Amino acid sequence: MPTEYCDLKYAGLYTGPIPDKGPQAIIATWSLVAAATIFVALRFYCKLLKHKPLWWDDFFMAISWFCFIVEGALTHRVINHGFGRYPCDIPNPEHNFKVIALEGNNIAATFTILAIMWSKTAFAVVLLRLVQQETGRKGFFLKTMVWFTIGVVNVLMGIQIIMIWVKCSPPAKAWNPRLEGNCWDQRVINYAGVFSSCLSGACDLVLSFLPWALIWKLRMSKREKWGIGIAMSMGIFASATSFVKGASILALSSSNFTYDACPLLVWSAAEVSVTMMATSIPVLRVLFRDLHTGFSKSTKSSGSQVNSGFSGFSHTLQRIPSSNKSVTVTVSREEHSRVPTTVVSRYDDV
Repeated sequence: MPTEYCDLKYAGLYTGPIPDKGPQAIIATWSLVAAATIFVALRFYCKLLKHKPLWWDDFFMAISWFCFIVEGALTHRVINHGFGRYPCDIPNPEHNFKVIALEGNNIAATFTILAIMWSKTAFAVVLLRLVQQETGRKGFFLKTMVWFTIGVVNVLMGIQIIMIWVKCSPPAKAWNPRLEGNCWDQRVINYAGVFSSCLSGACDLVLSFLPWALIWKLRMSKREKWGIGIAMSMGIFASATSFVKGASILALSSSNFTYDACPLLVWSAAEVSVTMMATSIPVLRVLFRDLHTGFSKSTKSSGSQVNSGFSGFSHTLQRIPSSNKSVTVTVSREEHSRVPTTVVSRYDDV
C-alpha cells in the first residue's frame, strides 16, 4: 500500500476496500493472552497439586498476568476506535484519536511494560532461588548477574513508563493536542523504547544461559541436564520477540502510525505471552515428567516383575548357575541413583 493512500483516497483515485489491520491484531492478541493464561493456570495447578507454597515469582507472575489482561482489553478498545486503519479512514477522528492516544499510547503501553517487566522479574526470582545454594566465586558471580539483570529490567522499564507520562507539559497534551504546551520529539520516545526493548532482549539471553552454568557440572544424566537446561532456556524466544518489537517501535514516527504501528500491538503482546510461557515451563516440566512416568508404569504388565531382578533396589545375580547358588548384591537408593535427591529437588521446586 503506497504511503500516499490518503491522498489517493481524497482525490477519488482509490476505490478498493478499506485497509484494516485491526481484526487480525485482535485475533492475535487474544490468542496470545489465552496461551499465556493456560500456561499460568497450569503453573498454579502444579503448585497446588504438589502442595508447594507460593513464592515471590508466583506473585510477580499473577500481577503480570493481570496487567496482560488489561493490555488485551485496551488493545481491543483502541482497535475498535480505528487503530489499525489509515488516519483518513478513522471515523470521528477528533474523539477517536484522543482515545487512541490516551488509552493506547499511554495507558495500554504502561500496562504492557509492567507485564513485561514483572514477568521477566518472575523468572529472575526463580533463578535467584536456585543460585542461593551456590558458594564461592561462582555463586557470587551468578547472584550478581541475576540481581544486575533484575535491576536493569526494572529501572529501564520504569524510566520508560515515566517518559510516556511526562513527554508533554501538561501531560494531557499527549492526548489533547488543542491544549497549550510542549511535547518531546516523538523520535526521542521511540529511540528510548527501542533501546529498552533491545536491552530487555539481552537480559533474556543472560537469564536463558545462566541455568546451564548451574547444571552442567552436576552429577546427573545428560538427558536430565538437557531437559532442565532447555526448560529453563525458553527465554531465548522472549528475547527474539523483544528485538522484533524494538524494530516495530519506529513505526510510531510514521504519519500513518495508526496503520503502520498496528503490528507493534501484536509484538508487544507476543513478548509478554512468550515470557510468561517461558517462565512457567520449568514448573510444568515436573508435571509432564510425572505424567510420563505414570503412563510408563501403567503400561507395564504385572508379569514383567518376574525375574526383573530389581525389587527394593536389590539385585539378584545368578553368578554360579551350575551350582544352583546365587549371590545377592544390595544397592542402596543413593548408590543406584545417578542424581542426588537434593540436586533434583532444587529444580523441581521452582
